[in-house]
Amino acid sequence: TYEVYTGVPEFLRQYHAEQKEMEKYIIGTISNMDIPLNPSAKGNRALNLYLAGVTWEDLKQERTEILHTTEADIRRLAGPVEAVLGIYKNTFPPAWNGEEYQLLLHPAVLD
Repeated sequence: TYEVYTGVPEFLRQYHAEQKEMEKYIIGTISNMDIPLNPSAKGNRALNLYLAGVTWEDLKQERTEILHTTEADIRRLAGPVEAVLGIYKNTFPPAWNGEEYQLLLHPAVLD
């Protein structure tokens, strides 16, 4: 719910992980990037990267940043997350519930 999301910036500010735990997260993130692809999927990925203007250097930079991520990097995300949440702060009515949210997202259900 929205209340859970509003707690994310404080969670990030307080974030602490032992070195072994950070390594586990980094390995998991890198392993998601290195999923084996069949030839069709490789071609599709290459096309999407090309159309998005993502270069081989961009991918190498992303990998380097992931491999060198620290607790401080995670804590620095609190500000940007808080800014995004602030944008959506007044999006939902005070009496928000899941049904109203569905109606807000999918006006076609009112037909």
